[in-house]
Amino acid sequence: MKYSLRMIFPKNKEGLEIEEVYSLFLKATEKISEVDTALSDWQYPLITEKDKAIYCPVTDKNKVLKSAYHETHKNNESYKGKGLVNFTAWSMPVPIQGLKESEKPFFAKARLLDGSSGLGGYFVLNANSLKDTKSEDYWSTYSTLFKKMARIKKASWSNFSTKGYHRKAAFPHREWVGWMALVPDVDLSNEMPFVALAEYLPDIGTLIVTTKEPFDPENEEHIKQARATEVFLADRGLLPERGV
Repeated sequence: MKYSLRMIFPKNKEGLEIEEVYSLFLKATEKISEVDTALSDWQYPLITEKDKAIYCPVTDKNKVLKSAYHETHKNNESYKGKGLVNFTAWSMPVPIQGLKESEKPFFAKARLLDGSSGLGGYFVLNANSLKDTKSEDYWSTYSTLFKKMARIKKASWSNFSTKGYHRKAAFPHREWVGWMALVPDVDLSNEMPFVALAEYLPDIGTLIVTTKEPFDPENEEHIKQARATEVFLADRGLLPERGV
């Protein structure tokens, strides 16, 4: 099953300095690395061509910044080191011939975009299976990851779900919950007895887990639970419109 953690940040017209964006991205990959060894070896793709693939650890600041600046400037000649930049890293280096079948379930991808574009800023983690966690405990590991990420930078909306669930969400024009969500600045811990977990994180918001089973977009009960949560939040003005 493919999962996706999304964190949406407010738009920032001026943009951030490239080193600020890199520092935030490095903190994110460090926190992700703490939860499971499947997510602990983040590699930055310096060159990925048909006949060549070169990577470096995302911690190699000089190489990563030089590459990111070059790629951004290549696509926008007016770039001077502020705004428009994004960083992407993979949980393992991918050779030219592709991953082995045994490696594919553990491949993950992380991306951070600075908030100066029309879309605003966002962080996305696409992950699959974990190595150190039993499937019945995925909810615990991923909710722990959610808490760690929430303390790095405040997001206007965050959720964690299976890829493609948004097409089944309760509202086509609003953000969605799916498996988990973090509702900022409110305490809903005593108002949602129908979910598996509603935990208030002081000064951050409420972490919601709709089910402790691995979320399955083909499971009608899981879909029903997620949609009920989305309706609950929308009724209280806590489910923002998409792209806002």
